[in-house]
Amino acid sequence: LIAELDENLFRQIVSNLLNNAIKYTPASKNIKISVTEKGADFKLTIEDEGIGIPSEDQSEIFSPFYRAFNTGNVPGSGLGLAVTKRSVEILNGTIYFNSRENEGTVFTIEIPKRRVNGEKDIAD
Repeated sequence: LIAELDENLFRQIVSNLLNNAIKYTPASKNIKISVTEKGADFKLTIEDEGIGIPSEDQSEIFSPFYRAFNTGNVPGSGLGLAVTKRSVEILNGTIYFNSRENEGTVFTIEIPKRRVNGEKDIAD
């Protein structure tokens, strides 16, 4: 699988999603990462067996400074998922998730494998 995309943005996306999975998943549980092709896109999935996102928090989870009720004393600013979503959008991609409290979360991003003609980098 070969993809042409902004390396810094992609690193930010993967780092934020993986850091959250690690932060909210007990050491005895699993985290799975997969990358597959889906037509003209590639699909990255990060699945954890962590604390999950309560259903009442799911509609706000990409809002800046928003933290789910069940995060407790785990440090965080509430910016990671907002930045991740914006980074995915800059790459003309989509991000979505499925989560159940106390069972885990699956975040999926789909990003075009090739740059669109005339697409600008974040620095442009």
